[in-house]
Amino acid sequence: MSFSNRREGINVEKTFHFWNTASSCLQQRAVFNLIFPLRRWGIKLWKQSLAEMQASHKEYS
Repeated sequence: MSFSNRREGINVEKTFHFWNTASSCLQQRAVFNLIFPLRRWGIKLWKQSLAEMQASHKEYS
């Protein structure tokens, strides 16, 4: 293996590593952007159902 080939191999490796890091970062962001609104919506829904349960409980008692 000649010197220039080895240097190119290192550059390819660095580029590959950079893209791996960037893509995993983007994936984490995408997951976060998906989960965060869902979580907020879920909390709102949970509070609403809790309030409805309390209201129906008051009606029965």
